[in-house]
Amino acid sequence: MADGQPRESRVIPAVAGLRHGNDSAAYRPGLVLLLLAGLVLRLTGIAWGLPGHIAPDEPPIHPDEHVVWQAAETLTSAPPPVTFIYGGAFYARAGWLVRAAVHASVAPQPPRDYAATLVGLRLLNAAAALVSAALLAAMARRLLGAAPALGAVALYLFFPVTVLDAHYARPDVLSAALTTASLAAAVAMARTGDRRWLALGGACTGLATACLLSGVIGLVPLAVAALEWERGRAGARWLRPALRAAPFVAGGTLAGWLFGNLEALLHLEAWQAGLAIASSTHNEGGWALPVAQLTRVSLYAYGSAAALAGYAGIPVLIASRAPGSLAVVAHLVFGYVLLGRVGGDMMRHQEFLAAPMALAAAAALAAAMRALAGPVRARAATAAALALMAALSLQLSLTYLWPLQFAEDPRHRAGRWLAEHAPAGARVGITRSFHGDRTYAPRLPGGHRLRVDGLMLRHDFDASGYLDAGLDYIATSDFARERAEGPTAPGFLRALFREERYRIVARFDPALRPVCLPDWLGSLRPGDLLYVRPTLYVFERRP
Repeated sequence: MADGQPRESRVIPAVAGLRHGNDSAAYRPGLVLLLLAGLVLRLTGIAWGLPGHIAPDEPPIHPDEHVVWQAAETLTSAPPPVTFIYGGAFYARAGWLVRAAVHASVAPQPPRDYAATLVGLRLLNAAAALVSAALLAAMARRLLGAAPALGAVALYLFFPVTVLDAHYARPDVLSAALTTASLAAAVAMARTGDRRWLALGGACTGLATACLLSGVIGLVPLAVAALEWERGRAGARWLRPALRAAPFVAGGTLAGWLFGNLEALLHLEAWQAGLAIASSTHNEGGWALPVAQLTRVSLYAYGSAAALAGYAGIPVLIASRAPGSLAVVAHLVFGYVLLGRVGGDMMRHQEFLAAPMALAAAAALAAAMRALAGPVRARAATAAALALMAALSLQLSLTYLWPLQFAEDPRHRAGRWLAEHAPAGARVGITRSFHGDRTYAPRLPGGHRLRVDGLMLRHDFDASGYLDAGLDYIATSDFARERAEGPTAPGFLRALFREERYRIVARFDPALRPVCLPDWLGSLRPGDLLYVRPTLYVFERRP
């Protein structure tokens, strides 16, 4: 078989019949409508949490957006190490370009240009998500057929993790788009044997890694695709030809990484220091699959039904033996292994797994409907099942989007309440997050006359004396209540919520309460979900 000629898929009967009808007249209009719906979801609430909302010096709500802004400001002059904590300079360069475009169109007026730069990066994320969806459509159509491909795209566009992450000026969505492009190249290589796909996929992997370190996962499906092609073509003598593909992958990856990381190479010491910071803050897990990422974090990130279907789709893809299916499986499996090294429980860590997860879920439902409904009704049954699952993920996303667009943030409500109800000069203790920022704290309006004490609930902070410190009010959040660590902070918060010396006088919930998973799956919500859905409590000292 000549290189460049696609191989016929050898698929299990449950999936084989679903690949007919790839030229369905409804496919392209359906894809366009889904992309438009995905764009609307990502534009809804695009102005959430911007700086300067109630005070000129107010930072953005998302803690990482200030880091991105700082990187954009200093990239071409003297970038500090924090500029490179994501692994490279590619996203910082995107921020610099957006900032330059803002300055070219309007006179610099902080914080307006600050906010405009963040909006520009969020719009870039929205566009990158649509690119990922289009690449997913191409892969799923080849592997599964038209109807399951549309279902996979709907799942991806409606996943809570992909919807919410587009509203943050962080590198996750852009890196995931580049990683998905690398996976699409791996699938194309497994079908055609054209090694140019390896070079292209390597370039995308290099750029993704220069954007976010997790982009390195793109190397795994590329290697699997090369092995898969050569084994199917050369039989027992497949290993040596497969190794010949390594220069294409390595050359493309190096070229992409160098292009994406030029500024880091010009500031090597700052880059190395940034990587050291990243290593110290993201070295919490082991190489085993983390239970949190496989259970509660995935269920929040994709919706329970879609997450379970995605896991079920892994053996379906393996059994199908369709060219490229093993590359998708490798991306998922090794992606979760990589998350074991990262640790933590952030939904955004799974952004680069969202596209293959949607494809695997569509494969599982397609196989199940083929087996249950028979070959005649399989397509309609598959479409109905995928539509229902996408609707479940969509309702979660809408629950999380509502406070971004249609309700005032609890932090602003709590800050306004304190400014209006606490007497002038009152001492107010505000618990900060464990990184020292104001992500989960009330946002006080400018000109307030309160004396604010920041209670830094970190490992080295002694909170034991604050109940007797003469504070008139204490404001805290569900994030602090659920996640307090260290020798004294948990006891301090437990005593506070017993209301012995202080009583709750105000509580500020999100506009719609979050969906809570059963306790046996873990009661803690992912930390970055609380960026948009905190509950704040205000305590007043008892007389």
